[in-house]
Amino acid sequence: MTKYIYIAAVSIVIIILAVVNGFFIQNASRPPGEMHVLEEAEGLYSHLKVIEYHGTRALMSDGIFQTIIPFSGLGIIRGSLISSRDYIELIPYFRPNTRTGLLIGTGAGLHIRSLALYKIDIKGVDIEPATISLAEKYFDLAAEINIADGRDFLLRDKQKYDTIIIDAFIGGTVPEHLYTKESFELVEERLNPDGVFVVRLIGHPEHPSIQAVALTIKDVFPYTVALQSGIENELQHIFIFAGNSTLKLTAGKSYELSKYDFTGEEFCDINTHNAVLLTDEKSNLSLLTKDIAAEYRRNSLSLAKELLW
Repeated sequence: MTKYIYIAAVSIVIIILAVVNGFFIQNASRPPGEMHVLEEAEGLYSHLKVIEYHGTRALMSDGIFQTIIPFSGLGIIRGSLISSRDYIELIPYFRPNTRTGLLIGTGAGLHIRSLALYKIDIKGVDIEPATISLAEKYFDLAAEINIADGRDFLLRDKQKYDTIIIDAFIGGTVPEHLYTKESFELVEERLNPDGVFVVRLIGHPEHPSIQAVALTIKDVFPYTVALQSGIENELQHIFIFAGNSTLKLTAGKSYELSKYDFTGEEFCDINTHNAVLLTDEKSNLSLLTKDIAAEYRRNSLSLAKELLW
Protein backbone atom coordinates (compact mmCIF):
# COMPACT_ATOMS: atom_id res chain seq x y z
CA MET A 1 0.00 0.00 0.00
CA THR A 2 1.50 3.33 -0.97
CA LYS A 3 1.88 6.31 1.28
CA TYR A 4 -0.86 8.10 -0.62
CA ILE A 5 -3.29 5.23 -0.22
CA TYR A 6 -2.64 5.59 3.50
CA ILE A 7 -3.58 9.25 3.17
CA ALA A 8 -7.00 8.33 1.86
CA ALA A 9 -7.75 5.64 4.39
CA VAL A 10 -9.06 7.62 7.35
CA SER A 11 -10.86 10.85 8.08
CA ILE A 12 -7.80 12.67 9.32
CA VAL A 13 -5.35 10.13 7.96
CA ILE A 14 -2.77 12.76 7.16
CA ILE A 15 -2.25 13.17 10.86
CA ILE A 16 -1.61 9.43 11.14
CA LEU A 17 1.16 9.72 8.58
CA ALA A 18 2.69 12.62 10.47
CA VAL A 19 2.60 10.52 13.62
CA VAL A 20 4.11 7.47 11.94
CA ASN A 21 6.86 9.46 10.26
CA GLY A 22 7.57 11.50 13.40
CA PHE A 23 6.98 14.72 11.47
CA PHE A 24 5.76 16.90 14.32
CA ILE A 25 5.71 14.73 17.41
CA GLN A 26 8.21 12.68 19.30
CA ASN A 27 7.68 9.02 20.05
CA ALA A 28 6.20 8.41 23.45
CA SER A 29 7.96 6.15 25.94
CA ARG A 30 5.53 3.27 25.53
CA PRO A 31 6.92 0.26 23.65
CA PRO A 32 5.73 -0.34 20.06
CA GLY A 33 2.39 -2.07 19.82
CA GLU A 34 1.05 -0.95 23.19
CA MET A 35 -2.36 0.64 22.76
CA HIS A 36 -4.71 1.82 25.48
CA VAL A 37 -8.47 2.15 25.15
CA LEU A 38 -9.37 5.16 27.25
CA GLU A 39 -13.13 4.98 26.81
CA GLU A 40 -15.85 3.47 24.65
CA ALA A 41 -19.31 4.94 24.15
CA GLU A 42 -22.43 4.05 22.21
CA GLY A 43 -23.45 7.15 20.30
CA LEU A 44 -26.69 7.85 18.50
CA TYR A 45 -25.15 6.97 15.14
CA SER A 46 -22.08 4.83 15.81
CA HIS A 47 -19.94 3.06 18.38
CA LEU A 48 -17.17 5.41 19.50
CA LYS A 49 -13.79 4.60 20.98
CA VAL A 50 -10.91 6.78 22.25
CA ILE A 51 -7.49 5.17 22.12
CA GLU A 52 -4.02 6.35 23.08
CA TYR A 53 -0.96 5.21 21.19
CA HIS A 54 2.61 6.51 20.88
CA GLY A 55 1.90 10.02 22.12
CA THR A 56 -1.34 10.38 20.18
CA ARG A 57 -5.01 10.08 20.96
CA ALA A 58 -7.47 8.89 18.36
CA LEU A 59 -11.23 9.03 18.10
CA MET A 60 -12.67 6.07 16.21
CA SER A 61 -16.22 5.60 14.92
CA ASP A 62 -17.29 2.03 14.16
CA GLY A 63 -13.60 1.10 13.90
CA ILE A 64 -12.75 3.97 11.52
CA PHE A 65 -10.44 6.81 12.53
CA GLN A 66 -12.27 10.14 12.75
CA THR A 67 -9.55 12.29 14.35
CA ILE A 68 -6.00 11.71 15.52
CA ILE A 69 -4.26 14.41 17.54
CA PRO A 70 -0.70 14.36 18.93
CA PHE A 71 -0.33 14.83 22.67
CA SER A 72 3.47 14.91 22.94
CA GLY A 73 6.33 16.78 21.31
CA LEU A 74 5.40 19.90 19.35
CA GLY A 75 1.73 19.04 18.95
CA ILE A 76 -0.33 21.05 16.47
CA ILE A 77 1.64 23.98 15.07
CA ARG A 78 1.24 26.26 12.06
CA GLY A 79 1.77 24.35 8.86
CA SER A 80 1.59 20.89 10.39
CA LEU A 81 -1.72 20.07 8.69
CA ILE A 82 -0.58 21.46 5.35
CA SER A 83 2.63 19.43 5.55
CA SER A 84 0.53 16.33 6.12
CA ARG A 85 -1.82 17.23 3.25
CA ASP A 86 -4.83 18.50 5.17
CA TYR A 87 -5.62 21.61 3.14
CA ILE A 88 -8.35 23.05 5.33
CA GLU A 89 -5.45 24.96 6.88
CA LEU A 90 -5.17 26.89 3.58
CA ILE A 91 -8.22 29.00 4.48
CA PRO A 92 -6.17 31.90 5.97
CA TYR A 93 -3.81 31.77 2.98
CA PHE A 94 -6.65 32.28 0.51
CA ARG A 95 -8.43 34.76 2.82
CA PRO A 96 -5.95 36.35 5.30
CA ASN A 97 -8.70 38.46 6.91
CA THR A 98 -10.73 35.41 8.00
CA ARG A 99 -11.74 35.77 11.65
CA THR A 100 -14.98 33.78 12.07
CA GLY A 101 -16.06 30.38 10.87
CA LEU A 102 -18.57 27.57 11.10
CA LEU A 103 -17.47 23.93 10.99
CA ILE A 104 -20.14 21.34 10.20
CA GLY A 105 -18.70 18.04 11.37
CA THR A 106 -16.60 18.88 14.41
CA GLY A 107 -15.10 15.51 15.25
CA ALA A 108 -12.56 15.85 18.04
CA GLY A 109 -11.78 19.45 17.11
CA LEU A 110 -8.57 19.16 15.08
CA HIS A 111 -9.50 21.88 12.60
CA ILE A 112 -10.85 24.18 15.30
CA ARG A 113 -7.49 24.02 17.07
CA SER A 114 -5.48 24.42 13.88
CA LEU A 115 -7.39 27.47 12.62
CA ALA A 116 -7.23 29.05 16.09
CA LEU A 117 -3.47 29.42 15.47
CA TYR A 118 -4.45 32.02 12.83
CA LYS A 119 -6.83 33.79 15.24
CA ILE A 120 -9.90 32.32 13.51
CA ASP A 121 -12.78 31.69 15.93
CA ILE A 122 -14.60 28.56 14.75
CA LYS A 123 -18.07 27.58 15.93
CA GLY A 124 -18.77 23.87 15.63
CA VAL A 125 -21.87 21.87 14.69
CA ASP A 126 -22.08 18.11 15.16
CA ILE A 127 -25.02 15.74 15.13
CA GLU A 128 -23.42 13.23 17.53
CA PRO A 129 -23.51 14.31 21.22
CA ALA A 130 -21.19 11.50 22.32
CA THR A 131 -18.48 12.72 19.96
CA ILE A 132 -18.45 16.14 21.58
CA SER A 133 -18.44 14.69 25.11
CA LEU A 134 -15.40 12.57 24.29
CA ALA A 135 -13.69 15.45 22.48
CA GLU A 136 -14.06 17.73 25.48
CA LYS A 137 -12.85 15.03 27.87
CA TYR A 138 -9.89 13.65 25.94
CA PHE A 139 -8.95 16.12 23.18
CA ASP A 140 -9.12 19.48 24.98
CA LEU A 141 -11.95 20.70 22.77
CA ALA A 142 -12.89 24.13 24.09
CA ALA A 143 -15.18 25.91 21.65
CA GLU A 144 -18.82 26.73 21.09
CA ILE A 145 -20.35 23.49 19.82
CA ASN A 146 -23.96 23.07 18.76
CA ILE A 147 -25.52 19.61 18.76
CA ALA A 148 -27.64 19.74 15.63
CA ASP A 149 -27.97 18.67 12.03
CA GLY A 150 -25.74 20.99 10.02
CA ARG A 151 -28.37 22.11 7.55
CA ASP A 152 -31.01 22.65 10.23
CA PHE A 153 -28.52 24.80 12.10
CA LEU A 154 -27.83 26.91 9.01
CA LEU A 155 -31.58 27.49 8.63
CA ARG A 156 -31.92 28.75 12.22
CA ASP A 157 -28.62 30.58 12.58
CA LYS A 158 -28.67 34.04 11.02
CA GLN A 159 -25.01 34.88 11.69
CA LYS A 160 -22.70 35.45 8.75
CA TYR A 161 -19.22 33.92 8.70
CA ASP A 162 -15.91 34.47 6.95
CA THR A 163 -15.66 30.75 6.28
CA ILE A 164 -17.98 27.76 6.40
CA ILE A 165 -16.58 24.23 6.29
CA ILE A 166 -18.47 21.01 5.64
CA ASP A 167 -16.49 18.03 6.88
CA ALA A 168 -19.37 15.74 7.72
CA PHE A 169 -19.43 11.97 7.62
CA ILE A 170 -21.64 9.39 9.32
CA GLY A 171 -19.39 6.36 9.54
CA GLY A 172 -17.98 6.06 6.02
CA THR A 173 -20.91 7.75 4.28
CA VAL A 174 -21.87 11.35 3.61
CA PRO A 175 -25.18 12.93 4.71
CA GLU A 176 -26.38 13.75 1.20
CA HIS A 177 -28.79 16.54 2.25
CA LEU A 178 -25.73 18.68 3.05
CA TYR A 179 -24.43 18.39 -0.51
CA THR A 180 -27.34 19.63 -2.63
CA LYS A 181 -27.70 22.89 -4.55
CA GLU A 182 -30.23 24.15 -2.00
CA SER A 183 -27.85 23.40 0.88
CA PHE A 184 -24.97 25.20 -0.84
CA GLU A 185 -27.24 28.17 -1.55
CA LEU A 186 -27.97 28.34 2.17
CA VAL A 187 -24.23 28.28 2.86
CA GLU A 188 -23.75 31.15 0.41
CA GLU A 189 -26.39 33.19 2.27
CA ARG A 190 -24.50 32.72 5.54
CA LEU A 191 -21.11 33.79 4.14
CA ASN A 192 -19.74 37.31 4.29
CA PRO A 193 -19.18 38.89 0.84
CA ASP A 194 -15.54 37.80 0.63
CA GLY A 195 -16.10 34.56 2.52
CA VAL A 196 -14.82 31.15 1.51
CA PHE A 197 -16.68 27.84 1.55
CA VAL A 198 -14.72 24.59 1.95
CA VAL A 199 -15.84 21.00 1.48
CA ARG A 200 -13.67 17.98 2.28
CA LEU A 201 -14.52 14.76 0.48
CA ILE A 202 -13.07 11.27 0.30
CA GLY A 203 -12.94 9.63 -3.09
CA HIS A 204 -11.30 9.43 -6.50
CA PRO A 205 -11.01 12.77 -8.40
CA GLU A 206 -12.58 11.16 -11.47
CA HIS A 207 -15.38 9.45 -9.54
CA PRO A 208 -18.98 10.48 -10.41
CA SER A 209 -19.70 11.44 -6.77
CA ILE A 210 -16.78 13.87 -6.60
CA GLN A 211 -17.70 15.29 -9.99
CA ALA A 212 -21.34 15.72 -8.91
CA VAL A 213 -20.44 17.64 -5.74
CA ALA A 214 -17.97 19.80 -7.68
CA LEU A 215 -20.57 20.63 -10.34
CA THR A 216 -23.18 21.47 -7.72
CA ILE A 217 -20.80 23.83 -5.91
CA LYS A 218 -19.90 25.49 -9.22
CA ASP A 219 -23.60 26.01 -9.90
CA VAL A 220 -23.81 28.20 -6.77
CA PHE A 221 -20.37 29.83 -6.53
CA PRO A 222 -18.64 31.56 -9.45
CA TYR A 223 -15.11 30.81 -8.23
CA THR A 224 -13.84 27.38 -7.18
CA VAL A 225 -10.51 25.60 -6.81
CA ALA A 226 -9.82 21.98 -5.85
CA LEU A 227 -6.86 20.28 -4.21
CA GLN A 228 -6.05 16.62 -3.79
CA SER A 229 -4.09 14.92 -1.03
CA GLY A 230 -2.88 11.99 -3.14
CA ILE A 231 -1.75 11.31 -6.67
CA GLU A 232 -3.66 10.69 -9.88
CA ASN A 233 -7.04 8.99 -9.39
CA GLU A 234 -6.42 6.91 -6.26
CA LEU A 235 -8.63 7.06 -3.19
CA GLN A 236 -7.75 10.26 -1.33
CA HIS A 237 -8.99 13.48 0.21
CA ILE A 238 -10.41 16.14 -2.09
CA PHE A 239 -10.76 19.73 -0.88
CA ILE A 240 -13.00 22.13 -2.80
CA PHE A 241 -12.78 25.86 -2.01
CA ALA A 242 -15.48 28.21 -3.30
CA GLY A 243 -16.43 31.85 -3.07
CA ASN A 244 -17.91 34.89 -4.79
CA SER A 245 -14.49 36.35 -5.52
CA THR A 246 -11.32 34.88 -6.98
CA LEU A 247 -9.34 32.33 -5.00
CA LYS A 248 -5.63 32.78 -5.61
CA LEU A 249 -2.48 32.49 -3.53
CA THR A 250 -0.21 35.53 -3.64
CA ALA A 251 3.48 35.07 -4.38
CA GLY A 252 4.24 35.78 -0.74
CA LYS A 253 1.77 33.18 0.51
CA SER A 254 3.06 30.62 -2.00
CA TYR A 255 6.59 31.18 -0.74
CA GLU A 256 5.46 30.78 2.86
CA LEU A 257 3.63 27.56 1.97
CA SER A 258 6.73 26.14 0.30
CA LYS A 259 8.19 25.78 3.81
CA TYR A 260 5.49 23.20 4.43
CA ASP A 261 6.27 21.24 1.24
CA PHE A 262 3.33 22.81 -0.61
CA THR A 263 4.33 23.17 -4.26
CA GLY A 264 1.11 24.12 -6.04
CA GLU A 265 0.97 20.76 -7.79
CA GLU A 266 -1.69 19.84 -5.25
CA PHE A 267 -4.27 21.83 -7.24
CA CYS A 268 -6.36 19.64 -9.50
CA ASP A 269 -9.07 19.96 -12.12
CA ILE A 270 -12.27 18.01 -11.58
CA ASN A 271 -14.04 17.21 -14.83
CA THR A 272 -17.73 18.07 -14.40
CA HIS A 273 -18.76 17.82 -18.05
CA ASN A 274 -21.00 14.77 -17.59
CA ALA A 275 -21.64 15.23 -13.87
CA VAL A 276 -25.05 15.14 -12.21
CA LEU A 277 -26.42 18.23 -10.46
CA LEU A 278 -27.45 17.34 -6.89
CA THR A 279 -30.73 18.84 -5.70
CA ASP A 280 -33.13 18.21 -2.83
CA GLU A 281 -35.57 16.72 -5.30
CA LYS A 282 -32.99 14.52 -6.99
CA SER A 283 -29.87 13.53 -5.07
CA ASN A 284 -28.39 10.08 -5.43
CA LEU A 285 -25.13 10.86 -3.63
CA SER A 286 -25.53 7.96 -1.18
CA LEU A 287 -25.78 5.56 -4.11
CA LEU A 288 -22.91 7.23 -5.95
CA THR A 289 -20.62 6.96 -2.91
CA LYS A 290 -21.51 3.38 -2.00
CA ASP A 291 -18.39 1.85 -3.54
CA ILE A 292 -16.16 4.60 -2.12
CA ALA A 293 -17.58 4.05 1.37
CA ALA A 294 -16.81 0.34 1.16
CA GLU A 295 -13.26 0.94 -0.11
CA TYR A 296 -12.67 3.62 2.51
CA ARG A 297 -13.81 1.31 5.29
CA ARG A 298 -11.59 -1.56 4.11
CA ASN A 299 -8.52 0.67 3.87
CA SER A 300 -9.19 2.33 7.20
CA LEU A 301 -9.61 -0.93 9.09
CA SER A 302 -6.52 -2.38 7.40
CA LEU A 303 -4.45 0.65 8.32
CA ALA A 304 -5.75 0.63 11.89
CA LYS A 305 -4.71 -2.99 12.25
CA GLU A 306 -1.27 -2.31 10.75
CA LEU A 307 -0.54 0.76 12.87
CA LEU A 308 -2.07 -0.24 16.17
CA TRP A 309 -2.07 -4.01 16.35
